[in-house]
Amino acid sequence: MKYLTLIILTLVVGMVSCKRSTDHTQILAEAERIAYIFSDSALALVNDIEPSDFKEDSLRALYHLVTASAHKAKESSMVSDSLIRFFFRLL
Repeated sequence: MKYLTLIILTLVVGMVSCKRSTDHTQILAEAERIAYIFSDSALALVNDIEPSDFKEDSLRALYHLVTASAHKAKESSMVSDSLIRFFFRLL
């Protein structure tokens, strides 16, 4: 009985983590699709995601590609955003 509970718990945790990764993939795909048309909306979608949540390097790369594309379309600098994030992590 103890092992059955452990197996069920492991399966539930696995399903939840896979679902979250799928949600991030869908959000990034949508943000990539609208990055050049509605750059503010794409940045809003991307800013809701924490890059440290990504398990796969491909998702992390897509996150940074979409962020850079939206900033380029908006003609805004990414330097200030990086510095703000850095200082908030120090607090």
